[in-house]
Amino acid sequence: MALRSTGGSLAAAGGGALLLSLLFALLSLLAALRDPEPARERLRASLDAGRFSASLGSFTLPLGSRDIPAWDSNDCLIFMMLALPRQDLARDAFSPRIPTRLEPEVAGDPVQARCERLAELLTTDPDPPAQRYDRYLHGQRVLAALLLPSTGPEGLRRLVTTAVALALAGLAAWAGWRSRQRRGTPAALRDAAFAGYALCLLAFHALPMFGRYWSHALSDLPLAVLLWALYFAPPRPAIRGLLLGTLGAAVTILEFLTGQWPLAVALILLAAAAQPDPPGWRAVGRDLACFGLGVLLPIAAKLAVGTLLFADVAPAAEGGGLLHRVYGPVVPEMSPREAERLAALGFDVARLDAEPWWRLPYVAVRLGYFAFVLGAGAWRLGLGGTVAWGAGLVLLAGSVGLLAWRLGAGLRRGVSPRLWWAVAACLAVLGWYVLFLNHTLLHTAWMARTMVVFPMAAWAAWLARPAARA
Repeated sequence: MALRSTGGSLAAAGGGALLLSLLFALLSLLAALRDPEPARERLRASLDAGRFSASLGSFTLPLGSRDIPAWDSNDCLIFMMLALPRQDLARDAFSPRIPTRLEPEVAGDPVQARCERLAELLTTDPDPPAQRYDRYLHGQRVLAALLLPSTGPEGLRRLVTTAVALALAGLAAWAGWRSRQRRGTPAALRDAAFAGYALCLLAFHALPMFGRYWSHALSDLPLAVLLWALYFAPPRPAIRGLLLGTLGAAVTILEFLTGQWPLAVALILLAAAAQPDPPGWRAVGRDLACFGLGVLLPIAAKLAVGTLLFADVAPAAEGGGLLHRVYGPVVPEMSPREAERLAALGFDVARLDAEPWWRLPYVAVRLGYFAFVLGAGAWRLGLGGTVAWGAGLVLLAGSVGLLAWRLGAGLRRGVSPRLWWAVAACLAVLGWYVLFLNHTLLHTAWMARTMVVFPMAAWAAWLARPAARA
């Protein structure tokens, strides 16, 4: 029976992922059919109005004094894709083109370099030498091609950011209200857990910073929908499989290796920690397998279609680029300014390639430095909160585990698995940091956001206290 339900769940997950992939392929074709000139006009109008300036002016993070750049480099990279002339319809639908030279001739602010290059494409260099960007599925490019002529870049940013904020705030309000209505029942703890998860994402997932960048916010939107789905999903394995497989494909379509995959895995584990009667490892493993199948099928479909239809697609080269995110030289990709600052402190960054074991402590230091993104600009708040949440979770899990071990096997069986699923969610994120060590090192500002799992897990562990005491 268990094997049959797992097979049905995986079949439903695969079907949902393939259907969404087919819909995305049709949208990609529609985007390739669009004339790029209306998008160029909207981008040029914003450029002429000075809205592609270096920062958002007087706007700073709520609790810090750091100015926020108006546009992220990924935002402007995708706008470059939309600004280039069309070529072959089928090839344009499969993958976008990007300029061979991504930076301006005279380098300006590194954060704004790609936005400066976008300005060149809109004014003096409309048809530069370009190359295909086959890695990723580029869901941001497709949706922007369809929406930008109507919304403009600023409207696109408002639309996506508002959608993410409303989705999380709506779940926090609904689950919080349900928890109050069902106060004193086991279901109330589940409601309270999901309300807390949504609030943690609102407060500690760096939405005041990265949520303002539409390319990042669009990647976050499937996570908000996933949290809703985990809250409302019925226990029937086939329906759960369909939802998780479809949302796994959605995360992949909008993923730019900015941390959504490990956080989605953590959300599935945290959903298990929220249940009044926590599921066992088979049920959670089935949910993770359904989500993972949804993640992999769109990637496999793109590789298969590209290899069969287009001679210039090189899966090995793209796979090598992905493998480099796991291991390989990192110094050539590091910011020269960062290397200079470290040299002034007496550390030669060349040691990161010559002595790779240095990368682990270096990543830990960088994660600590970028803790300000979790603290809405306040570095002490972000770092102190992360350390407190992590230490509290370790102490609680350790004390409960030690007590159960000393008092006998019967009590160990009585300890709620909710605590262990919360710990597993944190370990999933930490494992991702180590597995994709190069990526974590080079893009710590993005990956620091996934440390939001620590306050979420700490909240789940706090709610598990009554069961632990029992």
